[in-house]
Amino acid sequence: MITFIISLAVLILGYLFYGRFVERVFGPDDRVTPAIAKRDNVDFVLPNWKVYMIQFLNIAGTGPIFGAIMGAKFGPVAYLWIVLGTIFAGAVHDYLSGMTSMRNGGASLPEIIGKYLGKWTKSVALALTLLTLLVGGTVFVYSPAAILHLIGGDTMMWVIIIFAYYVIATMLPIDKIIGKIYPVFAVALVFMAVALMVVLFVKMPHLPELWSHFYDMGAKADPEHWTDHIFPALFITVACGFPTTVTPILQYGAVPVFVDVTVPQYNIDVTKLEAARSEKTKAVMIAHTLGNPFDLKAVKAFCDKYNLWLVEDNCDALGTKYTIGGETRFTGTWGDIGTSSFYPPHHMTMGEGGCVYTNDPRLHRLILSYRDWGRDCICPSGRDNFCGHRFDGQYGELPQGYDHKYVYSHFGYNLKATDMQAAVGVEQLKKFPSFIERRRHNWDRLRTALAEAQDKLILPEPAENSVPSWFGFMISIREDSGLERNRVTRYIEEHNVQ
Repeated sequence: MITFIISLAVLILGYLFYGRFVERVFGPDDRVTPAIAKRDNVDFVLPNWKVYMIQFLNIAGTGPIFGAIMGAKFGPVAYLWIVLGTIFAGAVHDYLSGMTSMRNGGASLPEIIGKYLGKWTKSVALALTLLTLLVGGTVFVYSPAAILHLIGGDTMMWVIIIFAYYVIATMLPIDKIIGKIYPVFAVALVFMAVALMVVLFVKMPHLPELWSHFYDMGAKADPEHWTDHIFPALFITVACGFPTTVTPILQYGAVPVFVDVTVPQYNIDVTKLEAARSEKTKAVMIAHTLGNPFDLKAVKAFCDKYNLWLVEDNCDALGTKYTIGGETRFTGTWGDIGTSSFYPPHHMTMGEGGCVYTNDPRLHRLILSYRDWGRDCICPSGRDNFCGHRFDGQYGELPQGYDHKYVYSHFGYNLKATDMQAAVGVEQLKKFPSFIERRRHNWDRLRTALAEAQDKLILPEPAENSVPSWFGFMISIREDSGLERNRVTRYIEEHNVQ
């Protein structure tokens, strides 16, 4: 209950002090408001005392409902979002938007943007505004309709009634009628708020506190259904790449932070890593572009400095070698985890699929678990009771002695290769060294043949301290070359080169 009381106090203090500060920076003046200056008798201008009553109704939308849902789902951490978001985001945004409109004769946001940034920017803002209105209108129509449906009638019927009211209220001076009963609604809202406060203090005086429950209470109570993170982890990744590098980050519930590339290596610009990092950063996940490795020395030093995981997407670079401090390794083995793809165009194939590799025993066990539906058991294929404790363990809230072979501790996948794929992979491995050698030969041939066109083309260059196993040959058109990229691309495609 202490956190609840503090939150109320902070909201009040925010209104008194931060609100006064905002008004001092951008406060009202003596000019006539657009509601008076451009009065059309459709929008009814209420007396001052009723305007203050309506302020209570301004918060009676889906916002309070959303706040209650977040509190029920996450626990006391929702206090932070609600209190800080109300003070520094929602309230200030509404106030500044209104004051900006007043200073511009009641103009809408797109009109103001067009006035200062031009008509094209205005068009973009108008499209975004229409989209926002559509989304917001949907919420403010459907949400009350769903609630009224619980009282009686079909949801769609209420949607039609509410939408019709919006249309009528826009075209007719209905506000004059509604204005007479607005104070009743305001008093009812104040009464409900006070009643809820009394109930909380009398019936629920022991609300959980923020300092003792600073975690996702929903996830702890029901981890199978509540998997969201309170503060999403951040993964640094390259801005130019294949979606499979980004998708796992999003699936995990983290936020990708994109970093630009350099030319002509087309790999991550390591000089921008520091700017991309924050206290929430947990890992760096980058692909070696078209067989050319990124600056592993710099990236690994960055990860070691901040204790971050390094995941190498090695799908384009299987067989590439990189040297750091006199030690040479294959790419994919410098980080904590490496990945490879066996899709047909890659260096070797099994028809489909891929592999994940690590030298960390803990990660190895986790990877095997995720591969096998999230299974907790570590028994090798074809062998049972490898640990000797199959029927005498205690796993979570399962009964004592529950069969460990059928305990699943993670959300996993079924990602095992078939025997046919494995047989193809074994034969591919025998030919793999010759595949790499031929790829290097083809890359060198292209580089030599196109050298005379370097005044018009930017040709790729291998990364320092590397021996690439090339996957492709990247070409860029110089800006002053006089060439059109799309025409060059079509010409190459028409001659069966991809």
